[in-house]
Amino acid sequence: MKTRLLITYMMLIIASVAASAQERIERTPAFPGAEGWGRYVTGGRGGKVLHVTNLRDSGYGSLRWACEQTGPRIVVFDISGTIYLQSDLKITNGNLTIAGQTAPGDGICVADYPVTFACPNIIARYMRFRPGNRMAETEGDGFEPDGLGAVDSRLIIVDHCSISWSVDECCSIYGNRFTTVQWCIISQSLRYGGHSKKTHGYGAMMGGEGASYHHNLLVHHDSRCPRLGERPATGARDTTDFRCNVMYNWSGQGCYGAENMNANIVNNYYKPGPGTIASRAVGYQRRICGVGVNEQEGHEMYHVWARLFVDGNVNPRHPAVDADNWGLGIWQQISDTYRNNPEKYNLDESRMRLKEPMKYYHVTTHSAADAYSRVLDHAGASLSRDSHDALMVSDVREGTATYTGSGAGNAKGIIDSPYDNRPADAPDNWNPWPVLNSTEAPLDTDRDGMPDAWELARGLDPADPADALLTDDEGYTMVEVYINSLVDHITEAQNEGGTADGDLEYLPDILPSYTVATSTRIPSTWNFGNDITLSNDAGKSYGTRGDYIRLARDVRHTLTLPSRAEIDRIRFEGFTYYSSDSYSDASLTEINGTAYPESTFAIAKNSDISTVPSSFEIKLDEPAADRITFTWQGNNPCVRITLLTSNQSTTAAIGTTVDYPTEGYGYDPAWYTIQGHRLSSEPSVPGLYIHHGRKIIIRK
Repeated sequence: MKTRLLITYMMLIIASVAASAQERIERTPAFPGAEGWGRYVTGGRGGKVLHVTNLRDSGYGSLRWACEQTGPRIVVFDISGTIYLQSDLKITNGNLTIAGQTAPGDGICVADYPVTFACPNIIARYMRFRPGNRMAETEGDGFEPDGLGAVDSRLIIVDHCSISWSVDECCSIYGNRFTTVQWCIISQSLRYGGHSKKTHGYGAMMGGEGASYHHNLLVHHDSRCPRLGERPATGARDTTDFRCNVMYNWSGQGCYGAENMNANIVNNYYKPGPGTIASRAVGYQRRICGVGVNEQEGHEMYHVWARLFVDGNVNPRHPAVDADNWGLGIWQQISDTYRNNPEKYNLDESRMRLKEPMKYYHVTTHSAADAYSRVLDHAGASLSRDSHDALMVSDVREGTATYTGSGAGNAKGIIDSPYDNRPADAPDNWNPWPVLNSTEAPLDTDRDGMPDAWELARGLDPADPADALLTDDEGYTMVEVYINSLVDHITEAQNEGGTADGDLEYLPDILPSYTVATSTRIPSTWNFGNDITLSNDAGKSYGTRGDYIRLARDVRHTLTLPSRAEIDRIRFEGFTYYSSDSYSDASLTEINGTAYPESTFAIAKNSDISTVPSSFEIKLDEPAADRITFTWQGNNPCVRITLLTSNQSTTAAIGTTVDYPTEGYGYDPAWYTIQGHRLSSEPSVPGLYIHHGRKIIIRK
């Protein structure tokens, strides 16, 4: 796990302004339309903007280069086309947003090698991942790429991506915590693609501790369409919401697995295709999920069955399933071996079948029939749908299987190589990866990710990159507002007619402002964003241990404060860095020039992270508005720092008359969030804001 420093700037709000249930402020979603368990992923919010300027595998301006950078970052594209990788792209630095919708023209595709998210906190939108198997001869045995993968990670949302032509699974995003895969097209896994098991052609692995899969299209897979669960890292806690997806033309197991999962399987559309009908008996064609059970003796999940809420699923070829989801789609899909020996296998239908859905996070839910229509209209990288996605959607609409590979036993629609999609009249130099044409990128003088014309239309400065981090009243930075606006019309159209179901998360009454992830050592000046920095007058570096920052002793540290903050108390909690008896206690000896005896505020030597941390809160002689300085002596402390203020007298409600300067010194017409983020305009949503030096509560 990445180490983290927590610095929290808290406003103490009097009881009379505590928000009621109707006034609670939702946490800012990853983007408008982000739903499910990954709804609140932050990605690169508040970080630097990186431009992909070429289609090379590596080097400055490449996608790989952008992904290899550290810290929060938003990746935008100044070019469209296909990036032919020369090796796996394994992303290990999180806090990343990949905004494929910014590519000018037809968009971006990543080809030849797999992409893996091996770190937390990633937003990926409007990308194509199509590895294929033409590198198998170069790489030799063991080259079995997924299209897109993420396992044993957390905080990931994949939206409107197109994933195809894998040797293993097209989409292996499972066993994670708090993830969403939504509005994606997952198509044409390769059956005889070079896998060590010979035949494969698997669609997707899905599951996790807080995992959502909704409004996806899975089309033309031999099996795992999808495979639900199971991952040891999350098996006992697996809670998966699988709704409003469309499955077409599975030829093998279809949807199966779900061992010991807790899952909702709701309003999905199962459409047997030519391969399904020709290769599978009627029972398999009716399948919603073929549930299995762990049979490994000694395993904690041995003979522990899934707990499932199943409702609203549709099969247009077998309408009897619509009326009996559980009996035909679930119970009859369980092996006779288990059903005929329920005591031996601990099979209890009444416990397995849930009457109410498991907890899930907000998803715009459509009926299965409506989901079918909207998924076909909008799923995948649909800002500019390429010829492959268009072919997949056409096959689903028409009930066809245009291309089939030559491998022994291949059902209709199942291929072995992307080259099996070759049209009869294709030229000699035909390439299965669709042509993605690029247009000229809009002028962005300050390289802040927002075109000059867009900035000027909104009163921003196209020569000032800092305004990319201004925040609107919904909590999005201005560069996020821009990249989200490019696909607002799709988000609005896809959700039309749906019902907003599921849980939301709200900001707490006492708002945390700054939580910063870091590497194990950092430079002598640490910029947290939002006008907060931590530095010292000796150029000493900082480090971390667990959730605590290690401070150098015998030097003065300076903590700058966010705009309009007025801090009257500071809290330290922590332990000592050095445990040797040759070191003394860590003593706080000075704050803002006020000296304290060594024993007044001290952390005992030999304390460590496994003990209850020492903690003390100090009231400042005078409130601090710009900066706080402090010095420690004796031992290096490892501390959390909390900054507090109480300005209750300045609290006012909208509609109350308040006096403030209208011009000259002290006049500032801007609005700020309670965390100190400057807004680009007057707020339009309920909340607590700062305006003209006053706290203002807006209730609308």
